[in-house]
Amino acid sequence: MEAAIIEYNFRKKLMEEQLTPEFKKAAVEVARLFDLADVDRWEDLPDGVRGFISVVEYRVLVKPLVYRDRCNLSWPQLSIKYGLTVQEVRTICKKAYYRANIRVI
Repeated sequence: MEAAIIEYNFRKKLMEEQLTPEFKKAAVEVARLFDLADVDRWEDLPDGVRGFISVVEYRVLVKPLVYRDRCNLSWPQLSIKYGLTVQEVRTICKKAYYRANIRVI
């Protein structure tokens, strides 16, 4: 049992060391957007929220942020802000329009 706890803590520490500062910043923004936690730093997030968010791919994590900002920023601005390509931003936005059944004129 104790060996399993040590292994879990080792894997958890290793996973958190691999997270980039951009990922951590986006994770905090997503947590605040969905009212999961009202914090300003990755380290202040509750363990459960951190564990859940840390297994999500970066592109999937920033999708709600891109949806939120798509009306106020252009595609190039969004790509710079979130570190994605313009094509990735366009795809995210187009899928949002498709899912909402909105037709672009």
